[in-house]
Amino acid sequence: MKILLASIFLLLTGVILAENYRPPNMEKELFKVKKLAITEIGKTSLFAGLLSVARDFDEEENEVNFELRSNSLAISGRLEPKSENFKDVHDDLKQRSRTVKQNAA
Repeated sequence: MKILLASIFLLLTGVILAENYRPPNMEKELFKVKKLAITEIGKTSLFAGLLSVARDFDEEENEVNFELRSNSLAISGRLEPKSENFKDVHDDLKQRSRTVKQNAA
């Protein structure tokens, strides 16, 4: 019986955590941006596309799940860390969603 209750608790906890936004750990180096074989125009396009995925935040529809949104934000933030657009989306997602103190990518 204890195993069943523990299993149900873990399952429900996993569902709750899956719906929360996990802000990316921007201190962790995932890749070296300077080593990307991409033109400056390509980098800008990639940044804009990833930021659009991260920005797709609709509280009612949740078209893009939080994990994909966080990963997109993490990569775009590494491509253009000083971008005001990146900072705005990052702050907006933190404010408009329930955040989990775990760090994702």
